[in-house]
Amino acid sequence: MSKLFLLFSLFISTPAFADDWSKADTQREVAYQMFLGVDWAQTRYVARNPDKFIERNPILGDHPSVDKVDAHFVLSGLAHYGISRALDEKWRKRFQYVTVAFQGAVVARSVHIGVGIRF
Repeated sequence: MSKLFLLFSLFISTPAFADDWSKADTQREVAYQMFLGVDWAQTRYVARNPDKFIERNPILGDHPSVDKVDAHFVLSGLAHYGISRALDEKWRKRFQYVTVAFQGAVVARSVHIGVGIRF
């Protein structure tokens, strides 16, 4: 698992090279990936405590394995970055703001109901 997390961390820390990719795009992407990382830790906590919590993500199911959670979040992080890079400046900005807000709300809700943040 630590290798997977290291790979994920290295990927999100790579600099942007697209001509129209701005510092603000990078900042929004980092914000999203940070929220995603916290959500990942929370979802791993849920997976390890099936007697206390039910996962609300329909893709993962009510009681996913930690391996399934890890694969989902690595792919989600890569997909978000790829989509952000593929969108033009106008749509990228909108996509990133909406997804940062959504991901932040997911993390806040989990904190509110007592989900731990542990890898």
